[in-house]
Amino acid sequence: MASVAAALLSLGALAAPVMAADAVTGQIVYEATPAVFDYVTDPVTGETTTIVVTPPVYQPVLATVVAYGPGQGGAPAKQVASVPTDPNGTFSIAGLTQNVYLQVLPVSSDWQPGWLWVEYMSDDPLFASYLQRSAPPVFDVTPSMDLGKIQLQTALANGRVVDLVTGQPIAGATVRYDPVEGGRKAFSTTTDATGMYTFAGLDYEEYSIRVSARKYIGGYLGAENLLYASFGEAATWPGGPLPGDVIKMARR
Repeated sequence: MASVAAALLSLGALAAPVMAADAVTGQIVYEATPAVFDYVTDPVTGETTTIVVTPPVYQPVLATVVAYGPGQGGAPAKQVASVPTDPNGTFSIAGLTQNVYLQVLPVSSDWQPGWLWVEYMSDDPLFASYLQRSAPPVFDVTPSMDLGKIQLQTALANGRVVDLVTGQPIAGATVRYDPVEGGRKAFSTTTDATGMYTFAGLDYEEYSIRVSARKYIGGYLGAENLLYASFGEAATWPGGPLPGDVIKMARR
């Protein structure tokens, strides 16, 4: 762990831009390895304390960070700066004279875009902050602020469709993701020869999942009943089954 952190720091020292004292800075990352926790219960008080056994490991993500300032006379927010991250996911926006919104636009469609909302930023140096789905109500990113690590959520969903009894893959099955909230983009694809499917570019949405295949009983898998249709950790947010989940289909 220490060697990974040291390597990232050394890379940052080589490739990161010079950070001005009045600049808004940060690093865009994803969680490559989750944290490991332990829970200790006091036998007298019954109070449980959470201990971080191993902190998470983060890896950088390339993105563009866009700053928006208040418009004049009640006009909509206007873009005042746009900077790319360096190879370590680090960015620096200098020369700001007012508070701003910050929007993160990942280069790869594997990651979801979003806004930075300081009210919900992590103050724990071991952990990264998350992007928010919608823009904050106030311009709260202040010049001279270091935002630390900002974690992106995956915009990918993939899984495997198999026969309920035999476990054999079902090729050519249609998998459709329909946003629970109306007016959003739906996604549809078919499984390959191994029963696998993949979606990219999913946003911060909850999806119901419809699966259909010839000679099989099809139907919708929603957040409430997804556990009965797949194994592993089942969820429809963000983007449906988590990577690697398996959907089992029964024959007619």
